[in-house]
Amino acid sequence: MDNNSDLLWKQVYAQSDTLIYDEISVRMCVTPDYHFIINGFCWYPDPETITPQILRPFIIKTDRTGTLEWELPWSIVNAENFYGMSYNSITDNQGTIYSSCRHILLSGSNTGDKPCMLKTDVNGNEVSYTDFFPESETGTTHTINWLVDSTMVLGYGWSDTISFDAMIGVVKCDRSGNIIQTKPMFTSQHFFSDAQTTFDNKLLLVGGFWDGIWRSHAYKLNSNLEYDSVYTQPRVYDSLCSHPVPSRWIV
Repeated sequence: MDNNSDLLWKQVYAQSDTLIYDEISVRMCVTPDYHFIINGFCWYPDPETITPQILRPFIIKTDRTGTLEWELPWSIVNAENFYGMSYNSITDNQGTIYSSCRHILLSGSNTGDKPCMLKTDVNGNEVSYTDFFPESETGTTHTINWLVDSTMVLGYGWSDTISFDAMIGVVKCDRSGNIIQTKPMFTSQHFFSDAQTTFDNKLLLVGGFWDGIWRSHAYKLNSNLEYDSVYTQPRVYDSLCSHPVPSRWIV
């Protein structure tokens, strides 16, 4: 829309492959060249089959007019069928896409939902994935952000049992998914909903959490994943006033 909220264009996706079913978009990011990456999930069968359709991360790339460049139900990587959901993405200067993800393992000795990061190339091909807590029974990553040293921080939740309460925290990794640092923060049934890197390379995370009533919480971490310190520098308020400014509580 333009700045008067008048419609400029509208695009509809997931029309090129009739096997894509019940697709849902979750979040969109803007690339440095002003193209768009849309994250979400859909139901899609294994290669060479038509049914059953299984939950997949779904990533869409468009140009600046919203015209489709490619769309990818993550279906197979390293000769493995891949299932799950994607939530958010960032891109590097080569156009590689890194996405926060819930990875669902349905078979083998290590089944369960894993907090995960996906790596997709600029042309829409699956490259690799990283499961951060392979022992988890339930888990996901919802947020992903750059720090200025080109490391990434993902907000996660996971539990080693099938439980409503998960350990909520953040994990810092490099572009290959190698873990540099983790910070467990608290337990909850809910996850961070969004995160931003601030102008001074701090990470601000927000979410809605239940402790008998719903509350909105914000957390701020520095690049070492420590809680940001209190700012103690002196402030000057209303310096143009010729008289002291009163400060008091109003109840």
